[in-house]
Amino acid sequence: MYDLSIHQDLMVGVMHALGWGEDGEAWGWMRRLLAWEDDLVVEVRNLLSNVTLQEPDEDVWMWRPNTGDGYTVRGVYQMLMRQEMHNHDVVSEAPWHKSVSLKVSICAWRLFHNRWPTNDNLVRRGVINIDNQLCVSGCGQNETIDHLIIHCHVFCNLWQLIKS
Repeated sequence: MYDLSIHQDLMVGVMHALGWGEDGEAWGWMRRLLAWEDDLVVEVRNLLSNVTLQEPDEDVWMWRPNTGDGYTVRGVYQMLMRQEMHNHDVVSEAPWHKSVSLKVSICAWRLFHNRWPTNDNLVRRGVINIDNQLCVSGCGQNETIDHLIIHCHVFCNLWQLIKS
Protein backbone atom coordinates (compact mmCIF):
# COMPACT_ATOMS: atom_id res chain seq x y z
CA MET A 1 0.00 0.00 0.00
CA TYR A 2 2.97 2.28 0.66
CA ASP A 3 4.06 1.96 -2.99
CA LEU A 4 0.62 3.18 -4.12
CA SER A 5 0.42 6.14 -1.72
CA ILE A 6 0.90 9.67 -3.01
CA HIS A 7 2.05 10.67 0.51
CA GLN A 8 5.17 8.49 0.80
CA ASP A 9 7.33 11.35 2.06
CA LEU A 10 5.05 12.43 4.94
CA MET A 11 5.63 11.59 8.59
CA VAL A 12 3.07 9.68 10.64
CA GLY A 13 2.06 12.85 12.52
CA VAL A 14 1.31 14.68 9.27
CA MET A 15 -0.66 11.70 7.98
CA HIS A 16 -2.66 11.74 11.23
CA ALA A 17 -3.35 15.46 10.80
CA LEU A 18 -4.61 14.83 7.24
CA GLY A 19 -7.09 12.33 8.64
CA TRP A 20 -7.05 8.55 8.95
CA GLY A 21 -10.84 8.21 8.80
CA GLU A 22 -12.80 6.85 5.86
CA ASP A 23 -12.79 10.17 4.00
CA GLY A 24 -9.43 11.34 5.36
CA GLU A 25 -7.02 13.09 3.03
CA ALA A 26 -4.20 10.78 4.20
CA TRP A 27 -5.54 8.13 1.84
CA GLY A 28 -4.38 9.32 -1.56
CA TRP A 29 -3.49 6.78 -4.22
CA MET A 30 -1.59 6.85 -7.50
CA ARG A 31 -4.28 4.69 -9.11
CA ARG A 32 -7.70 3.25 -8.35
CA LEU A 33 -7.39 0.46 -5.76
CA LEU A 34 -8.36 -3.14 -6.40
CA ALA A 35 -10.97 -4.81 -4.17
CA TRP A 36 -8.41 -6.60 -2.02
CA GLU A 37 -6.43 -3.37 -1.67
CA ASP A 38 -9.57 -1.54 -0.51
CA ASP A 39 -10.02 -4.25 2.12
CA LEU A 40 -6.44 -3.74 3.30
CA VAL A 41 -7.04 0.00 3.67
CA VAL A 42 -10.12 -0.75 5.81
CA GLU A 43 -7.99 -3.07 7.98
CA VAL A 44 -5.31 -0.38 8.35
CA ARG A 45 -7.93 2.27 9.22
CA ASN A 46 -9.33 -0.07 11.88
CA LEU A 47 -5.85 -0.59 13.32
CA LEU A 48 -5.14 3.14 13.32
CA SER A 49 -8.48 4.07 14.91
CA ASN A 50 -7.08 3.23 18.37
CA VAL A 51 -3.72 4.94 17.89
CA THR A 52 -3.04 8.11 19.84
CA LEU A 53 0.00 10.13 18.88
CA GLN A 54 1.97 11.93 21.56
CA GLU A 55 3.19 15.36 20.55
CA PRO A 56 6.57 15.45 22.33
CA ASP A 57 7.68 12.08 20.96
CA GLU A 58 9.81 12.05 17.85
CA ASP A 59 8.27 10.31 14.83
CA VAL A 60 10.63 7.35 14.25
CA TRP A 61 10.51 3.81 12.88
CA MET A 62 10.82 1.13 15.55
CA TRP A 63 10.77 -2.67 15.18
CA ARG A 64 9.51 -3.90 18.55
CA PRO A 65 9.57 -7.70 18.00
CA ASN A 66 13.38 -7.72 17.79
CA THR A 67 14.96 -4.55 19.16
CA GLY A 68 18.45 -6.13 19.29
CA ASP A 69 18.92 -7.01 15.62
CA GLY A 70 16.40 -4.55 14.22
CA TYR A 71 14.18 -5.46 11.29
CA THR A 72 15.13 -8.71 9.53
CA VAL A 73 13.25 -11.07 7.24
CA ARG A 74 14.02 -13.88 9.66
CA GLY A 75 12.57 -11.85 12.53
CA VAL A 76 9.35 -11.20 10.59
CA TYR A 77 9.03 -14.88 9.70
CA GLN A 78 9.52 -15.89 13.33
CA MET A 79 6.98 -13.31 14.45
CA LEU A 80 4.40 -14.62 11.96
CA MET A 81 5.00 -18.21 13.03
CA ARG A 82 4.59 -17.52 16.76
CA GLN A 83 1.13 -18.55 17.94
CA GLU A 84 0.56 -15.45 20.04
CA MET A 85 0.53 -13.30 16.92
CA HIS A 86 -2.41 -15.20 15.36
CA ASN A 87 -6.08 -15.24 16.21
CA HIS A 88 -5.92 -18.95 17.09
CA ASP A 89 -8.48 -19.88 14.51
CA VAL A 90 -8.17 -22.09 11.47
CA VAL A 91 -8.75 -19.25 9.03
CA SER A 92 -5.65 -17.33 10.11
CA GLU A 93 -3.31 -20.27 10.81
CA ALA A 94 -4.10 -22.99 8.28
CA PRO A 95 -2.79 -21.42 5.06
CA TRP A 96 0.62 -20.53 6.49
CA HIS A 97 1.88 -23.99 7.39
CA LYS A 98 5.52 -24.45 6.33
CA SER A 99 4.70 -27.64 4.38
CA VAL A 100 2.16 -25.85 2.16
CA SER A 101 3.46 -24.19 -1.01
CA LEU A 102 3.27 -20.41 -1.19
CA LYS A 103 0.84 -20.45 -4.15
CA VAL A 104 -1.56 -22.71 -2.25
CA SER A 105 -1.20 -20.60 0.90
CA ILE A 106 -2.02 -17.39 -0.97
CA CYS A 107 -4.97 -19.02 -2.73
CA ALA A 108 -6.33 -20.31 0.60
CA TRP A 109 -5.79 -16.96 2.30
CA ARG A 110 -7.66 -15.20 -0.49
CA LEU A 111 -10.45 -17.78 -0.22
CA PHE A 112 -10.80 -17.35 3.56
CA HIS A 113 -10.87 -13.56 3.24
CA ASN A 114 -13.30 -13.50 0.25
CA ARG A 115 -10.71 -12.01 -2.09
CA TRP A 116 -11.25 -14.28 -5.08
CA PRO A 117 -12.41 -12.42 -8.21
CA THR A 118 -15.95 -13.77 -7.99
CA ASN A 119 -18.68 -11.94 -9.87
CA ASP A 120 -20.17 -10.48 -6.67
CA ASN A 121 -16.76 -9.01 -5.74
CA LEU A 122 -16.31 -7.65 -9.28
CA VAL A 123 -19.78 -6.05 -9.17
CA ARG A 124 -19.00 -4.50 -5.77
CA ARG A 125 -15.82 -2.95 -7.22
CA GLY A 126 -17.62 -1.70 -10.32
CA VAL A 127 -15.56 -3.88 -12.67
CA ILE A 128 -18.59 -5.63 -14.18
CA ASN A 129 -22.27 -4.76 -14.45
CA ILE A 130 -24.70 -6.04 -11.81
CA ASP A 131 -26.52 -7.98 -14.55
CA ASN A 132 -23.41 -10.17 -15.02
CA GLN A 133 -23.12 -11.70 -11.57
CA LEU A 134 -24.59 -15.13 -12.36
CA CYS A 135 -22.38 -18.17 -11.77
CA VAL A 136 -20.06 -19.12 -14.63
CA SER A 137 -21.27 -22.73 -14.41
CA GLY A 138 -24.65 -21.72 -15.82
CA CYS A 139 -26.58 -22.93 -12.76
CA GLY A 140 -28.55 -19.67 -12.58
CA GLN A 141 -27.42 -18.59 -9.09
CA ASN A 142 -25.42 -15.48 -8.17
CA GLU A 143 -21.69 -16.18 -8.07
CA THR A 144 -20.27 -15.72 -4.56
CA ILE A 145 -17.37 -17.49 -2.88
CA ASP A 146 -19.78 -19.57 -0.77
CA HIS A 147 -21.74 -20.54 -3.85
CA LEU A 148 -18.64 -21.60 -5.81
CA ILE A 149 -17.11 -23.62 -2.99
CA ILE A 150 -20.16 -25.10 -1.25
CA HIS A 151 -23.47 -24.72 -3.08
CA CYS A 152 -22.83 -24.88 -6.84
CA HIS A 153 -23.55 -28.41 -8.04
CA VAL A 154 -20.98 -28.16 -10.84
CA PHE A 155 -18.07 -26.91 -8.74
CA CYS A 156 -19.05 -28.86 -5.61
CA ASN A 157 -18.46 -32.09 -7.57
CA LEU A 158 -15.12 -30.74 -8.80
CA TRP A 159 -14.00 -29.91 -5.23
CA GLN A 160 -14.98 -33.43 -4.14
CA LEU A 161 -12.83 -34.91 -6.91
CA ILE A 162 -9.89 -32.70 -5.90
CA LYS A 163 -10.35 -33.64 -2.25
CA SER A 164 -10.38 -37.36 -3.00
